[in-house]
Amino acid sequence: MKTLELKHLQNYLSSKLKCHCMGEFTKESEYTDNQIPEVLEVTSLNDTYVDVNDGFCQFEYFEVTPILHPLSDLIKPILPDGKIPIDELFIMYGGGVSPKGKKSWKTSMYENVLYSPADTLSHGLIKHLHEWHFAVDLPEGSWIDVNSLPENPYTK
Repeated sequence: MKTLELKHLQNYLSSKLKCHCMGEFTKESEYTDNQIPEVLEVTSLNDTYVDVNDGFCQFEYFEVTPILHPLSDLIKPILPDGKIPIDELFIMYGGGVSPKGKKSWKTSMYENVLYSPADTLSHGLIKHLHEWHFAVDLPEGSWIDVNSLPENPYTK
């Protein structure tokens, strides 16, 4: 598994990123006997450590695995109130497209996001994907697919 760095997680910081952490605590925490909860929320980052749960514990980057949606979830109702991300993107970016062109626009946008390098996508689009907890521009195998968990930590 590829180790993450500050540059990989910093854009997720404002979106209440959930993660799984392994290892031992690096400072005093609210947890006893080094029992680490299965899902923690990233609250701050620096060059060396990831702070979780309001700084009650810190982990090194190699101990942290973010929980994210694969880009294929763009067409699933994963947003609050059952909204579908690709539909929301159409409202934000494709509003000038006629109703007849809606399906082809959504198909084109979906394929663009799936198959284009992240650095070729617009800053606004990337920002929305980070806010919605999509795995964007992360090393393969460095994150957990939220669909593989028994419960989605973002819907709790």
